[in-house]
Amino acid sequence: MHTTANHPTTNAKLNQALRATSLLILSSVACADVLVSDFDNGTTQGWSALSPFGGTLSVITSGGNPGGYLRATDTVEGGGNLAALAPMPLFGNLTELDYLKWDVLLPSSPTLSTGVYVQGVNGTVFRSTNTINASTPSGVWFTKTASFTSSAGWTRISGRGSFESVMTNAGALYIDLDAAPRVDIEAGIDNIRTRTSRPVPLSSCPQNSDLTILPEGGGGLCTTALANLPSGYSVGSTINWSWALGGYAGQVTNQPPSATTVPIYHPSGNWSNYYLVVNADIVLANGNRCHVWNQVLLKCGTRPGNQ
Repeated sequence: MHTTANHPTTNAKLNQALRATSLLILSSVACADVLVSDFDNGTTQGWSALSPFGGTLSVITSGGNPGGYLRATDTVEGGGNLAALAPMPLFGNLTELDYLKWDVLLPSSPTLSTGVYVQGVNGTVFRSTNTINASTPSGVWFTKTASFTSSAGWTRISGRGSFESVMTNAGALYIDLDAAPRVDIEAGIDNIRTRTSRPVPLSSCPQNSDLTILPEGGGGLCTTALANLPSGYSVGSTINWSWALGGYAGQVTNQPPSATTVPIYHPSGNWSNYYLVVNADIVLANGNRCHVWNQVLLKCGTRPGNQ
């Protein structure tokens, strides 16, 4: 059933191993398609149902392109969102990845062809084209592409931010799998891939584990956090910080080289079993660009200091 996807509430327990592995690969390979997810191991590989979700999100172990694939089934009469929320590294500065490609399997008599939604940390949402034309196949796999560097084919569906402001500081990315106006099997996706156009020499950059996330004060991480990088790296110009938690996101940008520690003021609430994710985009003195990230699973109220 067709509805406009709501803003994401990132409340799934994200797949840390997939994120770290994907980021390592994306940081070291230039100008070639890099696989993010193929679902061949029988898991969602960090993709999760965007709440509210009007059906089920499942990995089908055969019939993909090839192997397994991710598929939505509509179970709500009268409409419901069917969007799959992406794991890391598919947020932050997406322009450094150039584009997203994905293979699509549409059900019979489709009316939409799947589309990518990107929400900026400023709340603005853009959607890539999801239209059907006479040459759009159903029942067979085909490939779609959405550029992160050109606004052609994108539509702003909420907010007032520019395309560039969203793609350079994305808080969330999701793919809408709602393809037909009925309660039944919907679209399937496979072989989600991207490309990095700015390879980063990993030996020159901090490691993800170097970025620590600690309580800022007595309230614990469930109240405020303090993100820190060690001071031994030769930062040349700026550090741009960003964070995401439970559908909320924020940023602290254009910080001087000395700003290797920043406070994270996220909304108050019971964030038990949510991941707080912190990113740091760094320009080193030699011109190399680094993207460093880390996350912590919050356990509110289980230890002194509410964390």
